[in-house]
Amino acid sequence: MAQELGLERLMGVGALVVARIAPLVALAPFLGGPALTATVRTVVTLAIAMVVLPVAEVGQTLPPSSGVYLLLMAKEAVVGTALGILAAVAFHTLSMAGQLIDMGR
Repeated sequence: MAQELGLERLMGVGALVVARIAPLVALAPFLGGPALTATVRTVVTLAIAMVVLPVAEVGQTLPPSSGVYLLLMAKEAVVGTALGILAAVAFHTLSMAGQLIDMGR
């Protein structure tokens, strides 16, 4: 029984980690962004999630109700989207700065 609860907790925390990382991988240009196929994007997302999961799992408790858990998933997706947009804006800002410098030569 304890192993089942451990696996349930691991899958729950893993889903929260994936909910944050998936939008980041989809939007951040330095992680491939829209240039990657869906399959490759999924593999990259799961690979990053497997690296982050042991750190994210420490001290994490899952809510008792599924409604609160869905709100947590939505929060993680919004945070991941915000991080992805922020990374994309920073990347494109540097790219445009480089293009402006190149035009000035």
